[in-house]
Amino acid sequence: MKYTRNLSAEAYSNFVMQLISGCEGHITRTRDIGDGKATVGWGYTFNRSNNVAIWRSSGISLTEDELGILKKIDEAKAPKQTALAIATFPRNISRAEGQALLLQTYPQYEVHADGLNMPFSPEPAFSVSLSRWPAGTDELLRHQRVKFRPLLRHTAGLGKIYVKQTYKLGFRIG
Repeated sequence: MKYTRNLSAEAYSNFVMQLISGCEGHITRTRDIGDGKATVGWGYTFNRSNNVAIWRSSGISLTEDELGILKKIDEAKAPKQTALAIATFPRNISRAEGQALLLQTYPQYEVHADGLNMPFSPEPAFSVSLSRWPAGTDELLRHQRVKFRPLLRHTAGLGKIYVKQTYKLGFRIG
C-alpha cells in the first residue's frame, strides 16, 4: 500500500489528536451521547476498569473525592459504570484536560494499524479515528487480516479525502 507520507511520531500524535478533536465535539460534563456509555472530553468513556490510572497518567489534578469516584467506577460492573459516572462524577472537563485524556487513550485504537505495520502517516490516523466510533472497533475486529486489507485501502482512500478536508478546516499534517 502506498501511504500519503510518513510523519514523525510527534507529528502523527498531533495529527491524530487534531483529527479526533476536530471530528468529535468536546463534551464538558459527563453524559451519555446515545451509545450507552458515560462520555466526557473528546470521547473519553468511563466504561473501563482503569480510570484512576488513566487520569493519573494524564496529569490531571484530581481531588480525593474525584479519585474515590473514579475508583468506584473502576470497581463497578460494566452495566453500572455509565449510570455511576453520570450521576456522581461532578467535574467539568476543560479542552486541555480532554486532550490529555485523549493522548492517554487513543493508542488502544492503533491495534489494527500496528498489526499491519503501518508507518506513522495519515492513513493509520484515520483508522484510529474510525475505530473510535461506537461500532468501529468491533466491526474492524470481525475482519480477518486478509479481509482487512481492502478495508484499509478504503480507509486510505477516505484518508486522502479527509486530508484535503483537514486543510480546509485548518488542521496541519506534519
